[in-house]
Amino acid sequence: MSERPTTADLVELAAQAFEARGRHDLDAVMCFFATGAVLDMPNLGTYEGAAAIREFLESWWATFDDHTIEQETVDLGHGVLFSKVREVGRLAGSDGRVEQRRGWVSVWAEARSCATRSTTTPTRLVLPPNALPRRGVGGVGEPRPCAFDLRGLGAW
Repeated sequence: MSERPTTADLVELAAQAFEARGRHDLDAVMCFFATGAVLDMPNLGTYEGAAAIREFLESWWATFDDHTIEQETVDLGHGVLFSKVREVGRLAGSDGRVEQRRGWVSVWAEARSCATRSTTTPTRLVLPPNALPRRGVGGVGEPRPCAFDLRGLGAW
């Protein structure tokens, strides 16, 4: 019988997932997503399912000749993680460099990311209904949006 991951395990899993993203190791990254995962990237789209997420990441990474990702992750409880992420890269075929900072909130169940939402204004983030995994046999309670106040999580 497998044990439920601890807080440290989930934070470490997120770190491993970001390390794989930094290497552009698509197969390794996809191991961290549940089959029915959702990746919500405001201004870039919402990608439902592993195949759609894989396709998005492949096309996103193709825009860079040089690309690094730095992250710091904290556990918000109940399988929810917040990651401060800084991406720096040189656009393909260009000398121009770009940098972006985003907050990522991800919901994990059984050591896999089920839902991830990115934001460029990390002060308050609202996850859509059904983002948090239901507890107990058959689920308990109605799905509802879940809001997090992120102001106390450190400077960007």
